[in-house]
Amino acid sequence: MKLKTIFIILVFILSSQTLYAQGEGKIVGQVFDAETGEPLAGCNILIEGSNLGAAADEDGYFFILNVPPGTYNVYSEMIGYVKDVKQGVKVISNRTIKLEFSPKSEVLTSETITVEAYRNPLVQKDLTYKIQAVTAEEMENLPVNTVTDVLMQQAGISRHIMTSPVNSLPIFGQFATAPTDGVHFRGGRENEVLYVFDGINVTDDLWGGYSMQPLSESSLSSMEAYTGTFGAMYGDAMSGVVNITAYDQIDIKPRIRMMGATDNFGSESTSHNTNRYEIFASSALPFAKNIGISVSHRYFSTDGYINGYIYPEYVNSEGQDKSGTPEEVPMDYSDTQFTFGKLLWKPSTSLKVALGGYYSKENRGVYNHFFKYNPYGTPRVNLEDVLAYGKLNYIFNQSSYIWITAAYYDRKFVSRVWDNPDNYLIEKIEYQKP
Repeated sequence: MKLKTIFIILVFILSSQTLYAQGEGKIVGQVFDAETGEPLAGCNILIEGSNLGAAADEDGYFFILNVPPGTYNVYSEMIGYVKDVKQGVKVISNRTIKLEFSPKSEVLTSETITVEAYRNPLVQKDLTYKIQAVTAEEMENLPVNTVTDVLMQQAGISRHIMTSPVNSLPIFGQFATAPTDGVHFRGGRENEVLYVFDGINVTDDLWGGYSMQPLSESSLSSMEAYTGTFGAMYGDAMSGVVNITAYDQIDIKPRIRMMGATDNFGSESTSHNTNRYEIFASSALPFAKNIGISVSHRYFSTDGYINGYIYPEYVNSEGQDKSGTPEEVPMDYSDTQFTFGKLLWKPSTSLKVALGGYYSKENRGVYNHFFKYNPYGTPRVNLEDVLAYGKLNYIFNQSSYIWITAAYYDRKFVSRVWDNPDNYLIEKIEYQKP
């Protein structure tokens, strides 16, 4: 009876949050003798810089499961044969990368190692929908400030922009806010996109969508955007899927990355008071090389380029007698913080355990032309995200494995003008005609 109760509680916990067994890629292929064309049984296929690999079977086929997204050098190794290397193999979450190796017989020990640059095929036969993937290395080279900007670089993805004639009157609900980035896939609505972070559904259950503004680029391995007829595993999506994979490697040598940017160079006329810094560190523990920890923190703040104005002697709504020096108030500001941490344990090539999570905070303003001279009259957006999760992955053989994930996700969203709710009370005002 006690065991049955524990099982029911476990099922309830796991079903409380939609989970997706994803985040890793797969490398498959075949190995041939370059001269005879015969399959090379027992040839080792290894991924450089990791402990991942597989041995070819009697027909030369091999499978490497649970490969973290990224760019790798993959090589074949066998006694009597020259090492055959495929450089720049790009692994994507939930995708199968196919490779073929044809090492030559080793005649002289000093023979040069064969190196071949790998290129992704133009058409992937097992792909039924369009996928656009960006690795962490590619994100570092893009001239953008946020992960949202990276997503906007992809084809068929745009951001919602509200426009209205300058002389039009405000309409009911025009100033409503939502805790999302307003991303649209191929004309679909912003609440039709599914967001997955390291296998956990982080889409807002009430509003739909997600806010990627605070995310740290260094804490990610890759980001993929799916459009079209994606698989049934993404049943909650209608227009598209954004699959975000967190950093998932154990670095034997400590890795530290720091960066910062600002536009405060002494000239207020050209500065938006923008400041950004990001720090990332990853390393295996000194006493246990199979346990790795990675942490990152990102801070971004800007006043934006759109300001409102408060005149000390403002007379009426038509702007008459606006004497005095106005106070400039940023209305398109954005302040974000993001802290991420992950502990990874790989006791063997078959078992992997991960504990991770993040804390995210975002405050941003909403500009509207009707409130140019009343900048504190528009609502502000305040958003907090907390995610904690644990994952266990065990490989039974080359073609089967089990993935268990449990997660806790809390999302708080507040949008208001005043902190005191009493200020929203409607008071009766008697109007006397002069």
